[in-house]
Amino acid sequence: MPSAGHANGNSGTVSVGHTRQSNSTVGCSGCSIPGMSVAWLQAAGVEVAAVDPETGEQWEVVSLDGHFKGHLDGIITAGLKEAPKPPHLLECKTHNAKSFEQLRKHGVAVAKPEHIAQMQVYMHLRGLTRAFYLAKNKDTDELWSERIE
Repeated sequence: MPSAGHANGNSGTVSVGHTRQSNSTVGCSGCSIPGMSVAWLQAAGVEVAAVDPETGEQWEVVSLDGHFKGHLDGIITAGLKEAPKPPHLLECKTHNAKSFEQLRKHGVAVAKPEHIAQMQVYMHLRGLTRAFYLAKNKDTDELWSERIE
């Protein structure tokens, strides 16, 4: 069962908790959500490998003789307090207000099953068993997170 948390950008730090609340906003309209998410997580003591050390590029998964490709936002290697067993796929998404409310109400598995499918494929191709989903409301900058196993 995924657990959820919230990010608090008011103090410049991010906390990852066990609540299904998301009360804070982060001022970054128009920013790159994966890049900012990595910075927020790192400020909270979460270790994130944003690029593949072998290539120096964004993590990539390839399957079906190159007919399927995808790019990971990062791999969390340590520091998630609620899940000390790394690694976790990091997936960052933005939502409009309506979509974000559905995410908060139902969780990512119900609100955005296509995001679950994407994470499951990426996890399989990278040999991972866990993911951390971080979503940003494009209209309010509110954040939402869930762990996926």
